[in-house]
Amino acid sequence: MTNRDDTIVPPEGFKSDVVWLPKLFLKSPIIEGVRFEQCRLIGPGVMALLGELTVINCTFPGPAEAFLWEIPDNRPQVFGAMGFRDCEFIGCVFDSSLGVAGPRALLQTLMSATEPR
Repeated sequence: MTNRDDTIVPPEGFKSDVVWLPKLFLKSPIIEGVRFEQCRLIGPGVMALLGELTVINCTFPGPAEAFLWEIPDNRPQVFGAMGFRDCEFIGCVFDSSLGVAGPRALLQTLMSATEPR
């Protein structure tokens, strides 16, 4: 894997990179339509999942109850989290410094396509 040291999300997304997620949010509160493939995703932070989600063969740091935070469907806004809308995560490793928040349906999609370390 290579380290990427830019603050702008490349149009082709990220592949085989170590990605420090907080740096991606210096210009916008939401990352939209980005593909992360075979990346190591590092925090600290909480990822708020929005819209559609594709997750295939990803690895998380432990059991779901340790890093997943459910957002009730009737909650209109979430502040203080890194927003990911309509993103793809393919073969990624999520670092233990990340939490993941989202509505129940998105979290269930996430867990059905992942495995704990």
